Amino acid sequence: MPAQRDPCSTDIFCAFRCMYRYFKCLTAIETRFPISNEKGNVRISFPWTDAFRPNKRTSQYNIHFEKAAVLFDVAAVLSQQALQVERSAAEGITQAGKLFQVCNGFMHSIMHPGDMTWQAVLIFWQRTSSAS
Repeated sequence: MPAQRDPCSTDIFCAFRCMYRYFKCLTAIETRFPISNEKGNVRISFPWTDAFRPNKRTSQYNIHFEKAAVLFDVAAVLSQQALQVERSAAEGITQAGKLFQVCNGFMHSIMHPGDMTWQAVLIFWQRTSSAS
């Protein structure tokens, strides 16, 4: 029996929804459990592989780093989608521009985590993508 492909590997909106759900789970966990490497806290290791050196792995006990990494991944996926939009017509340029704006909002959220920009970005994206 052939291996089934993950549907989120080819569907940008599915990938976004999966990452967004994971981000929401991290946010919920963060409010209930103190996660760190300090004594008395919950020790959850978040492993990562270097994209440029796949054989190099790292692991951290920092939920804030994990949340920032998820937001970065969301922005990367959205920027890739924006680059793949056919921009020879005005409609395509508008769609790509909206995707880049959403990507920028997520990047802003990484640099300013307390201002909840990612929620505003999500609302903007939901409204503009449903209008298209």
